[in-house]
Amino acid sequence: MKKTISAVMYSPNLGDGVIADCISWAALSTNSVDITPNRMDIAGRNKFVIPGKPGKRALILNMLETLPKFVSERCVQIIFPYVFNRKIKPVWNKTLEGTTGLILGGGQIFADTHLNFPLKIAEAARAANERNLPIAIHGVGVSKVWSKKGRALFAEAINNKNIKAINVRDQASKDNLKNHFMDLGLLNHLEINIAPDPGVLAEKVYGRSKRANISPLPHIGLGITHPVAIKSHSDSKIRLMLHGYEERVISLIGKLLRANFKVSLFTNGSGEDVLFANKINNKISALGVKFEGVALCKRSATPADLGKLISTFDVIIAHRLHANILAYSYKVPHIGLTWDTKLNQFFELIEREKYIGDGLLFDLDGLVLRANEALNDPIAPTHHKKLQTDALNGIKATFNSLN
Repeated sequence: MKKTISAVMYSPNLGDGVIADCISWAALSTNSVDITPNRMDIAGRNKFVIPGKPGKRALILNMLETLPKFVSERCVQIIFPYVFNRKIKPVWNKTLEGTTGLILGGGQIFADTHLNFPLKIAEAARAANERNLPIAIHGVGVSKVWSKKGRALFAEAINNKNIKAINVRDQASKDNLKNHFMDLGLLNHLEINIAPDPGVLAEKVYGRSKRANISPLPHIGLGITHPVAIKSHSDSKIRLMLHGYEERVISLIGKLLRANFKVSLFTNGSGEDVLFANKINNKISALGVKFEGVALCKRSATPADLGKLISTFDVIIAHRLHANILAYSYKVPHIGLTWDTKLNQFFELIEREKYIGDGLLFDLDGLVLRANEALNDPIAPTHHKKLQTDALNGIKATFNSLN
């Protein structure tokens, strides 16, 4: 039976591909029934590509952030039908041929930034309804705030007799979705369950690379995130505090070197993150001997490449949620740089809240201290195994709900 997973699995931000890979692997390895996992990227992509114009995307995101909300939403509403009918819908029509069920998830796709996901999720639900397909929602993050138009679009997708299961990835998402149901006056006929992010299974899916660190120094991977990504998930106060962020990234690298770490810079693959990482690398190269030995990792081409890269580090520091989830799966100690609630929720789930760090990078000494502490505080194997088991069982239950 052909079951289609629908999310943003071919996004340049490879964390979303990690989720799809793990869901597919779990479906094939845990279900007794014959299942063929299929993929439908809600942006109409059908493969991984190197971001062509990361500077352009960063510029557009910055522009949308500076516009009044009603203006940015109106711009998206005008452009989306053209993009959907020309680029996305033809891909979906082909992908959904022979499908017997649709899974929406995972990732932070029940979030409303300039109506991006509300428009696409509503269309995906419509496509399933037109074919009378059962729908399950799995492993998703749900943001606290939806715009008025975003609420209406999500309500259309969720208030749906074809939805057979809802599994969110953390308690905050469950609370947020319940509150949205109440605000919308919807009577939810299904229990909202929690299943860990499928990405915790990555080590089982990809295997690990042999560590090539011949240096006696501990090898730290520093995940680089463009400030525009932080802006798009933050309030106005945090946006103002991003002034000087670039200089603080460079200062953090210097402090890690002086603390006797071997430092490598990496990204999750997002075009704007790669652009920013190159900019940081060029600046520290110009500073000379003080930053000698810092390496810039080549952009990972696939989610498996990213997972295997992270498996080679002794510890990482990163904003991106799935850099942290990958590290956890590989039992690599990790410091999460907080920028929105989803990262905090994951660290609560794995019971390592003390390794949440300042995402705006004002407390650099504290981050270096946490990195040293994490090196000597291995990830608890019993809890790690439990979360992997819970993730497997959650995926199995989701697929079974579509039968």
